[in-house]
Amino acid sequence: MSRLTDKDLKILKAGGTYAVGNNDFWNSPLFGTVAATDRVEIHVYDLSDNLITSGKVSDYQIASSGNIILKPGDTLRKMGFLSGDFKVVYNFFRNIAGQDDIVLVETLPTKIGMVYSGPPSVTGFEQQDYWVNSDGVIFKGQEGDTSMPEELDVRELKYFVQAISPSKTEIRLAPLDIKLDSYKNNFANLYTDEMVYTPDTRGSYGRLHLQDSSTFEFNIPSYYVQSTRINENMVGGKLRIEDAFITGYNRTHTALTILDTNVIVTDFEYSPTDTDWDSILHVDAVRPTLT
Repeated sequence: MSRLTDKDLKILKAGGTYAVGNNDFWNSPLFGTVAATDRVEIHVYDLSDNLITSGKVSDYQIASSGNIILKPGDTLRKMGFLSGDFKVVYNFFRNIAGQDDIVLVETLPTKIGMVYSGPPSVTGFEQQDYWVNSDGVIFKGQEGDTSMPEELDVRELKYFVQAISPSKTEIRLAPLDIKLDSYKNNFANLYTDEMVYTPDTRGSYGRLHLQDSSTFEFNIPSYYVQSTRINENMVGGKLRIEDAFITGYNRTHTALTILDTNVIVTDFEYSPTDTDWDSILHVDAVRPTLT
């Protein structure tokens, strides 16, 4: 089942086909190679095109050719459809802006938007204690605390549509009031092909350093390879270090050896009126050989 008509398919194929992700920054790398952002959704319809249910497909595979291998029969059985006739629609998405992660933020006027608790992989610290009352309101600490509880707010690490252009071809996104560096950096990087790497200041995590003094290869601790701050979009790119400076250098000496003092042979007559003096030819003629 496809939402595209035969006419639509002919128009799309007119420009040729290529694997998405091979030659475009926003779509690279190939689909399925970035588990944190790539996902396949399945929508199950009856024969009258009424939507029955939707879900995510986790068992798809990427062939060596780059093709995506799907198993609709297995997926339907896992969703509880053991028999019957259905129509299936697959959608392939890659998150460009925002994440599905949820954080709890402060609500006091002096701390509003500050992250209190969230996944360690996102916030950089362990989840803090919180509890939920019968009305669904979330508070700091553990249930039964005698101190005045502080209320928390739930925020998704997503951005909201602030405006839509009259032509309906452009949208303006804006961030929520969440005081989290990674959230802000991801938003700032949406409009540029430069990926900003923000080192982790905890211990040695995230600190770049040269493999050794004889190479220009940088080493990143293995802990940080799994971080969203280091990803496949950076492969093959250039590393630019702001405010780099020299801490020291070694002075070397090169010996100059003159092999022949008779380097100019005047076997022709030269008159300055014939042509302009060419200083470059003169320098090349008397240039000594370095060994």
